[in-house]
Amino acid sequence: PDNSAGSIMTAEFIDLKNHITSIIDLQKNSLAERNINICYEYRGNNLALINTEAIDLILINLISNGADAILEGEGKIEISCIHIKGQSIEISVRDTGVGIPPEIQDDIYNAIKEIAREGSYAVIFDTANSLNMLYTDPRHDRSDDVLRKLGYKN
Repeated sequence: PDNSAGSIMTAEFIDLKNHITSIIDLQKNSLAERNINICYEYRGNNLALINTEAIDLILINLISNGADAILEGEGKIEISCIHIKGQSIEISVRDTGVGIPPEIQDDIYNAIKEIAREGSYAVIFDTANSLNMLYTDPRHDRSDDVLRKLGYKN
């Protein structure tokens, strides 16, 4: 695929269950070395119209962030995908890591939402953990804007 800055991401019909399995398989060894178990559940029709470039970036980033949130000892990352044919696909990623402190979660969400609205962005990626990113256009990284909105950066 053309990964140039001007490329348009397109959707294609794929076997989503196997596609997510292959993403997980690429991560399993490095997670096992850190005593992190990864579990995957898929329900519904396997065939789905998906933007594979976007789903790869998102899942790899979520798995990586989950692993980073697990401090020591054994941890767990759970991925669930529920596909209701012709209606929706819900993918959730949960981990046993420390997470974001509850007292600032709403502030972070509201800052991101406001930045997305002001900039007419469909998606905002956090590329702070860029070592695990396969590809992302730098113009989509709004981490500094969020930090400025929260008053952490000038």
